Amino acid sequence: CTSVLNLGAEVGCVIAEGPWLLVGMPNLVRAWNMETNTDQSLSGPVGQVYSLVVGSDLLFAGTQDGSILAWRYNAATNCFEQAASLMGHTLPVVTLYVGANRLYSGSMDKSIKVWSLENLQCIQTLTDHTSVVMSLICWDQFLLSCSLDNTVKIWAAVEGGNLEVTYTHEEENVNVEKAMKKQNDVAMFLTEKVISAVAKNSNFVFSPASINAALTMVAASSKEEQLTSSILSFLRSYSMDELKAVFSEIATIVLADGSASGGPKISNVNGVWMEQSLGVDPSSKDLFENFFKATCALVDFRFKV
Repeated sequence: CTSVLNLGAEVGCVIAEGPWLLVGMPNLVRAWNMETNTDQSLSGPVGQVYSLVVGSDLLFAGTQDGSILAWRYNAATNCFEQAASLMGHTLPVVTLYVGANRLYSGSMDKSIKVWSLENLQCIQTLTDHTSVVMSLICWDQFLLSCSLDNTVKIWAAVEGGNLEVTYTHEEENVNVEKAMKKQNDVAMFLTEKVISAVAKNSNFVFSPASINAALTMVAASSKEEQLTSSILSFLRSYSMDELKAVFSEIATIVLADGSASGGPKISNVNGVWMEQSLGVDPSSKDLFENFFKATCALVDFRFKV
């Protein structure tokens, strides 16, 4: 690494096109001209910009509110000018691809939309996936899509020009070890955020694994598609089956009675806090308090915390 550019906000995506480095951020796209060392901010997006692509002399951005914004570069003014707003998706647009004079967009609403680059109108909506569409690519005369529903689909044009699925590859087995590692990464992220935001020079109780378990229970019982999709995305999981597989592994460890009605058995940050129904061995309590100099307390995690 030769240099680091701190943008002061979350980066949703980045692409390079000609002399331009284009970065998707909350509520804008930053464009750097690497030849002239100048930059500009493209306003218009609502929420995080998750995807960027260039095609037919237009820059497209997939945004958190489900819209796709398009800008055209004006060489005379050296500026990007907003050209269109493509509406249709109901949840964030996380992937874009240009091919065969078409713009393809994949979204958390589980759909793929096909847009004409001639008039920027939606000409087809594909709804065969059952979870977030994460990536799209054109290969020869085919469109390939992958989704958090654990499938890769191959689409081909039929008579009339519409796309239909010609093949589906499904990864059936859930790799619990890999899934737990992803959720551990989320847990560490949460821990760092909590420590930096609220726990400086203070004692607090925080159980990231229990939060993962609680979010899984919320997602499993929720009837709101957007909430479930958001939790899946946050926990970096591709399906409810994966979340449930991890939950089954940690439930008996982090929940006091091993069920969805329990609370965390133990949490240790600036001290050791245990579910009161479990009790604590006197020798362990002595070790915590006199050797580690840590607070040791019994807490009603199931009903009061």
